[in-house]
Amino acid sequence: FLPKPDLTIFLKASSSVSQEMVSRKGARSYTDMVLDVNESNKIYLDEVNKVYDYIYDREGFGQKWAKIEVSTRGELRQPSEIAKDAAQYVRNMFTE
Repeated sequence: FLPKPDLTIFLKASSSVSQEMVSRKGARSYTDMVLDVNESNKIYLDEVNKVYDYIYDREGFGQKWAKIEVSTRGELRQPSEIAKDAAQYVRNMFTE
């Protein structure tokens, strides 16, 4: 068995932001499409988001989770801002 993680960081992104981020990626070896079959399905992405929200809302089923919104009003935040938030969660683990 794998050890339980000290912290799971959930990078929350809407389906439209997720699709935008994937479309910026370079070519991939397993598909010629910009978005693969799952990435192109907004309904599927919305359902996956609901599952992760469900887990987060139940406090990670006994594990420590942190949620970081990667967008503000539909616009992707700067990676440095997201990293700063993640680092703060990690620092907080050692001061609690």
